[in-house]
Amino acid sequence: MKHVFKLVFALFMGIGVSLSLNSYASASQIETQTAPLSEYEEILNKLSKEYGVEFYINPEKKDYFYDRVKNMSIEEFEKKQREQYQEYLKQDLNDTNSKPNSYSFIYN
Repeated sequence: MKHVFKLVFALFMGIGVSLSLNSYASASQIETQTAPLSEYEEILNKLSKEYGVEFYINPEKKDYFYDRVKNMSIEEFEKKQREQYQEYLKQDLNDTNSKPNSYSFIYN
């Protein structure tokens, strides 16, 4: 009976340690992704002021956004945003003849 108790106790302790280590890794992953996003958000804020339009990262798609831009330099990111926005304006102005109030970029 003691042997079974020790085995069950050891099993629960192992599960507890595994779960606590797993949540620590998950928290560090979130920190890793949040810090680099601030550089991209600074570029978007700069472009927002310059163009008078709110550039933003869709909160529901931050992971998707980060996966698409993580290998891009900040300069490359800014250049791509400018190019995409100019292309968007050409298409949008042909359709509605008005300027948008906000713009969210999605990378395919």
